[in-house]
Amino acid sequence: MHKLLGFYVCLLIIGTTYAQTTDIQIDTKRLERNMSALAELNSPKETKRLSITSTNLEGRAFLMRLMREAGLKVSIDYAGNIIGTRAGWDPNYKPITIGTTIDKAAELGELDGYVSSLAAVEVIQTFLDHDLFTDHPLEIIIFADEDEGAAGSLAMIGELNKELLRKPTPQGFTLEEGIKQLGGNPEKLELVARPKGSVEAFLEIKAAPA
Repeated sequence: MHKLLGFYVCLLIIGTTYAQTTDIQIDTKRLERNMSALAELNSPKETKRLSITSTNLEGRAFLMRLMREAGLKVSIDYAGNIIGTRAGWDPNYKPITIGTTIDKAAELGELDGYVSSLAAVEVIQTFLDHDLFTDHPLEIIIFADEDEGAAGSLAMIGELNKELLRKPTPQGFTLEEGIKQLGGNPEKLELVARPKGSVEAFLEIKAAPA
């Protein structure tokens, strides 16, 4: 897992920073503390990838706090996606985006789904630790409801239609109602869609502990 995180740190740094050092290490103790803290919010009864539950909402709040501590400007878009942004040296450059999720499945381990979201935040926190800045803006997207119906990512490509919004979730309410619980607004989903080519690069972190 640590090698995976180091790979993403190096990948973003190459060609985008003014730093000359290559000796960049993540804070493994901090990462482990954050993973443990996020895992403690999980209910043992949640055995499926449920995106809209009380523990998931608590986890999202915890994650947004970490994102702010890492210097990100944090918001929730109309689809319920968590967006964290960090300005680059050149505001005319397109952002480099890291996409991930906080959804989990208990049968895959207590940290399933958490590793990827915390890995993304750790990349940005490592930049802050080393006072590194990039030419391109950096962006983290924690997609909403990704493993149940991919609502967050579908909204970003303009394919979250009314039929899908009316689809019931395992929790007994519709996806439209669930998006509202996440802080989104289903009536303004057209504003979430991003045109093709709006980002310089998109990196997906999808990892689970062995």
